[in-house]
Formats: sequence, structure tokens, C-alpha cells
Amino acid sequence: MLIDGGDFVCFGYPAEGGLDNRPTGRTIRGYCQRWFSYLDSAGRRYFALEMSCPAPAGLSGSVVAYAQRPDVAVGVVTANHDSYVLLDRVEEVQRDGSVYRDSTSRVISYGIAASLSNTENWLDEHLSSLSATD
Repeated sequence: MLIDGGDFVCFGYPAEGGLDNRPTGRTIRGYCQRWFSYLDSAGRRYFALEMSCPAPAGLSGSVVAYAQRPDVAVGVVTANHDSYVLLDRVEEVQRDGSVYRDSTSRVISYGIAASLSNTENWLDEHLSSLSATD
């Protein structure tokens, strides 16, 4: 079941540059902003959940579940998407034949999670081929 605006929770080990380089587990909570067809940077398209919070590096692969049903996976974190809007002006200044541009923009990051709905056939196909080789 897909719920726009539904509370989600996931757990993972985002990359950090700590002194001992040991990962620290983090619980990430937010809202399902929308479900949509996502095209990643490698040209792969899949049905995805847009998270209301960023997906820090190292969170990829974390299971996403609705907070009300943490025992049921609805997605897997795959990427972080940065969106920006120009907040202020763009200035072009010419000095000594060079052009300098200055602008002020605001960047917003959203986590992306691949949907696990309607993947039963794909999982059956790929998992059965793995178990046949064991």
C-alpha cells in the first residue's frame, strides 16, 4: 500500500569521518512526499518514493517502512536528489575581458527509495536463479 504523506522510518549507517572510522547507526524519520517514476544518473528508471529528508552517503540499501508498520518494507534507499531554486539575482561583471557570474540559490535535498511494491515476480525470478546455483 502506498501512502502519500505517510510517516516512514529507516535505519542505516551513514558515512561519517569519525576518529575511529566506525559507522554509527542512525534512525531516519520523515514523510513520503510522493511516489513517482524516477530516472537515475545511470539511465535506469524505477518507481520510487521521494523522502522528505536527505539520504546521507552510506544510507543506500537501508529498508524504508511506514512508521505504523515497521515490519513491512515499502522501499530501499537508493539515492539523494538535490534540487535548487534561484533565490536572488544573477550578476555578470566584466573585468579585463573575463565575465564573473554571481547568484544566490537554495539547495534542497530529498532522499530517493526504490519502491518494493509489485516486485514479487522480479524477486522470484532473480532469487530462484541464485538458489539454483547454490
